[in-house]
Amino acid sequence: MLILLPLNNRIEWRHAPVITLTLILVNAVIFYALQGNDNKIDEQASKYYFESGLAQYESEVYPKFLENQKENETLLSLQHSIRGLDPVLSAAYLQSYTDLDYAYQKAITNGRILNISDKLLQNTRKHRQQYQKILSKSTYRNYSLRPAQPTWVTFLTHMFLHADSAHLWGNMLFLFLVGFSVETILGGKIFFLMYLGNPPIIN
Repeated sequence: MLILLPLNNRIEWRHAPVITLTLILVNAVIFYALQGNDNKIDEQASKYYFESGLAQYESEVYPKFLENQKENETLLSLQHSIRGLDPVLSAAYLQSYTDLDYAYQKAITNGRILNISDKLLQNTRKHRQQYQKILSKSTYRNYSLRPAQPTWVTFLTHMFLHADSAHLWGNMLFLFLVGFSVETILGGKIFFLMYLGNPPIIN
């Protein structure tokens, strides 16, 4: 749907874009006050993933899970990604796959993976639970929008989260330049509703 706005209207600071400026402030506060430790938490979780042996356990368990689920394309993609890599990079790729595979995480929790030993499953479950516990302290992990697990809360909160300062201030510059004009023309209430009702873009 195409929306045409009369952007040729003159914009004056006497009618300051209060909502736009407030949104910029809110985004900045959330990033620096709530997301400040997210990178450290991710580093701590990654360190645990390698040092606990979870990477080794999942290198055996996850491919078997994909086979059982007949997720052949995902399995081939994983195998292609890690082929020829050193163990650290290989484990990092594996970590990225398992972090986003919520069906796998649920299967580990419920103990529903065929053709692996009970001991291997128990070790994997124990260390993945600890790994997830570390990640649960991350604001970004808790409140970003997960396509496989959408909620009304994350549908709202995801639009206030940013990966890093460059992401934050790039978005805020765009918000200021566009929001300034749109809010002045449409009014603060309508602009705010449009901002909150903006559908997420999932890459």
